Amino acid sequence: MVHVGSWDAPQLAARIAAACRRYGLDALERRRMSDALRAWTASERFAQVFACPRIYAEYPFCVDVRGLALEGSIDVLALDVQQHTALVIDYKTGTSGGLEELRARYALQARCYAYAVLRLGLADAVELVFVRPEANMQEVAYCYDAAQLEELEAAIANAR
Repeated sequence: MVHVGSWDAPQLAARIAAACRRYGLDALERRRMSDALRAWTASERFAQVFACPRIYAEYPFCVDVRGLALEGSIDVLALDVQQHTALVIDYKTGTSGGLEELRARYALQARCYAYAVLRLGLADAVELVFVRPEANMQEVAYCYDAAQLEELEAAIANAR
């Protein structure tokens, strides 16, 4: 699960500095990462994620789609076990485009993540949000529920 820890300003600054050292980021890259992390941790979505009792980073999955293995990892998976709902966050950096263009671009990935979460029985309903911290926290969101599992499976299988 994600280490919740402290997200106050000094702790965030320390985490950013440690990540910059680890990855050998130059000044421009440090500023870019710092701005993105500050935008994310100040966002309503961040608060929504950390209101969930179970939060996983880089959640791996592998599910069968009509005889083909669909595998990947979800950036952030937040589960509300009482409501049996899931919130999936996928961070997007360096992408550009209008909302409709991005919605079309991320559609298959959203279907794949939704299918995995629903097929694994992690939730009965899932909201998927593609977040662009470097673009004023622009979001592209999708919602699916267990009743759409066959529809999702068909869409994924037809995309091969």
